[in-house]
Amino acid sequence: MAEEMLDITSRIKDITLKIDFHENRISMHRSAIKKLRNERTILMKMKKGFEEDDKE
Repeated sequence: MAEEMLDITSRIKDITLKIDFHENRISMHRSAIKKLRNERTILMKMKKGFEEDDKE
């Protein structure tokens, strides 16, 4: 019985570590997506500015 409790406790710790790992990865990916979206917005504004300069 005590051995089963240790196994369960160990498994809970393993799962918790995996959850934490994946939550950190999600956070990193969200940050990367935000940076990429910002860069894309800047480039789209630059492109629009160049297109308007060509019209003049």
